Amino acid sequence: MGHAKELSGPDLAAGVELDQLAEHTPLLGHARGEAVMLVRRGSTVHAVGATCTHYSGPLAEGLVVGETVRCPWHHACFDLRTGEALGSALEPIPCYEVVRRGTRVAVGGKRAHTPAPPPQSPANVVIVGAGAAGAAAAEKLRRLGYSGEITLVTHELPGPVDRPNLSKDFLAGAAPMEWVTLRDDAFYQGMKIELVRDEAVELDTQGKSVTLRGGRKLAYGKLLLAPGSEPSRLPIAPRKQRRASGCRAASPGTASSARNSARRPRAPIVHGSSIRSTARARSFAAYRCGARSLALRSMAQSSRARRTFQRSAKCCMPEPGLAVGGTERARGSRASPRSTPRPS
Repeated sequence: MGHAKELSGPDLAAGVELDQLAEHTPLLGHARGEAVMLVRRGSTVHAVGATCTHYSGPLAEGLVVGETVRCPWHHACFDLRTGEALGSALEPIPCYEVVRRGTRVAVGGKRAHTPAPPPQSPANVVIVGAGAAGAAAAEKLRRLGYSGEITLVTHELPGPVDRPNLSKDFLAGAAPMEWVTLRDDAFYQGMKIELVRDEAVELDTQGKSVTLRGGRKLAYGKLLLAPGSEPSRLPIAPRKQRRASGCRAASPGTASSARNSARRPRAPIVHGSSIRSTARARSFAAYRCGARSLALRSMAQSSRARRTFQRSAKCCMPEPGLAVGGTERARGSRASPRSTPRPS
C-alpha cells in the first residue's frame, strides 16, 4: 500500500559512533539498500526497519516508548527487540543484528524469528468475521507458533479488506484493488488458514460449534467472535434506501457503487461529522473534480461539536467543488429526512 522511498542518512552497515545515538531517539540510515534505524536504550542498541508495514510511514519520526516504537501516521506499534507488530499493522518490520566495533556500532544481517509453539493450545480455532481484527488474529496465531487448524469465516466479498481505504483513496478512484485487499487466497493457503466465505447463523456454546448458512457445522476448541458492526441508517422510506450508502462501505462493490453515484447530475450529500464522513466527502470531491458542488452537513448534537466539524472540514478538504453546508442540531436520537440540504 506504500511507495518506495529514497534512502537517506548514514550507511549503517559501515557503522556510526555510539555517541551519535541519542537516548530513545531513532537514527535514520540505511543498510544494504534498505531503510534502517538505530534506537539506543542505555547500553543496548536496537536495529530495525525504518518503514511502517501498514502504510509505509516513517518510523524514525515515531515515538519510542519502552521497548516499542509507534508510527506517527496511524500509531502502528512494533517491538524493537523482535520487530513484531503489536497493533494496527499486520506485518512485522525487519530486525537486524547489531555489531560493535570499539566505539562504533554497525548493522549486521537480518535476524530470523521462529517462535516456539505455545505450551497450551486448543485443537482448533474458529474466527467469525474477517475484518481487520479477525484477519489480524488469524495471522498472529501463526506468528506466535500456533500450529492447529484455523478457520476464518466471512460473508463479505472478496474477503479481508482495508476498510478505511474504501472511503478514502479507493472511493476517490486513486487506489487500485490490490491496495484494498488485505490478503488473497494464496496467502491464506500458505499460512494454512482456511478462509470460508459463508455466514454464521447459529452458535452452540454447549456443543462448541458454529453453523453456517450453507449448512456446514464447524466444531471449535476456541472461538473468536469479530463480526464488526453495521452503520446507522437514516430514517427514510425503504424505496429510497437503495440510493443511500453507509460510510462503512462493506465491500469494494458498495464503495464502487457509491463512487459511481458521485458522477450523476445531482451532487451527493454526506451526512455526519465523523472523521470517516469528512474523509468520504473529500474523496467524493476529488473524484468529481469540481464538476458540481458537494453538500456536506453535520448532524452534531452540540454547538462545540459543530464548530469542530466546520474547522476540520475547511482545513482537511480544500479541494475545489466542495461546499460545506450549514450545521443543524439533531432533534432526538434520529435525524429528520427534511434536514437534508439540497445541492446547489
